[in-house]
Amino acid sequence: RSVREVLPPEEESTHAAGQKRLREGGTVDQRVQLVSLDGARHWVHLHAKPFYDADGRLDGSTVALRVIDENVAAQQEAVEARRQQAWADERFRRSINNASVGMCLVTQDGQLHEVNGAMGRLLGLDAQTMNGMYWQDFTAQQYLDGELDDFNGILEGRIDCYRMTKQYTHADGHHIWGDLSVSCLRRPNGDVEVFIAQITDITALVVANERNRILALQLQRQTDRLTSELQSAASYMSSIMPRGLKGEVSVSSRYIPSRELGGDSFDYTWIDEDHLLVYLIDVSGHGVEPALMSVSVHNLLRSRAMPTATLLSPQQVLAEVSRLLP
Repeated sequence: RSVREVLPPEEESTHAAGQKRLREGGTVDQRVQLVSLDGARHWVHLHAKPFYDADGRLDGSTVALRVIDENVAAQQEAVEARRQQAWADERFRRSINNASVGMCLVTQDGQLHEVNGAMGRLLGLDAQTMNGMYWQDFTAQQYLDGELDDFNGILEGRIDCYRMTKQYTHADGHHIWGDLSVSCLRRPNGDVEVFIAQITDITALVVANERNRILALQLQRQTDRLTSELQSAASYMSSIMPRGLKGEVSVSSRYIPSRELGGDSFDYTWIDEDHLLVYLIDVSGHGVEPALMSVSVHNLLRSRAMPTATLLSPQQVLAEVSRLLP
């Protein structure tokens, strides 16, 4: 049979070159594909050398073939795996470089490498300058011990990630707030290969929250002060209420104030031996203003500023109160 019967078309040029080399006295040592009787293709390692007859004339060649399908498949898988890994690495680097948040890789000893532009802008340095520096170089002093414990926790295998809010020192010296998330990639034996750190700038949020906290505290203090003043006013209102009256006419009373300061008061007192004055004051509304109005009317009547003749006539009392306190 002709050799070409077991050669796929794409191998013919390789076969022709090999034949030429053999005719020139050289040897062929290469990998080729052959087609078996059932049409299946196989990779083989081919070694050929010229054959000379007893008179020293070239009379064809001797060829040794070894099937290497499994070897070729393993090599192809390795090549594909390397290609996939290279693509994954490139995709990972692009995701870091194009991320809107600060990202970087950190070695086991805390050194930064592959810092993205967002992190450089966050800390006021270019990414190239930050490569080779350490995360401790940017961390505010009061947060070093806390984060170091978490960092060592990942190294020792106690945890796989951590998250914290901390202060960083900007290149110009001022402090910024960052939301830090740290995870890791581990080798098959469990050792940390690399740390992955992500930092989001939350300075504006922290400042706003602190401002709101201060405002809320100030408002609470004002509310407490107002509540105390209202309670004091309510106590005063209660103190001027009458306790009871005994004699020819006995009167007992009970003052039950509302939960907030109101404009209610009452009293009873003898004008003379034959006339008992009883009044109930209810000013519309609640709060300090109605209470002051009620106290003013109460003090006006209790002080006997009106003549006795006026006090003996309810109509005149109402008219005089309306005149004095329109």
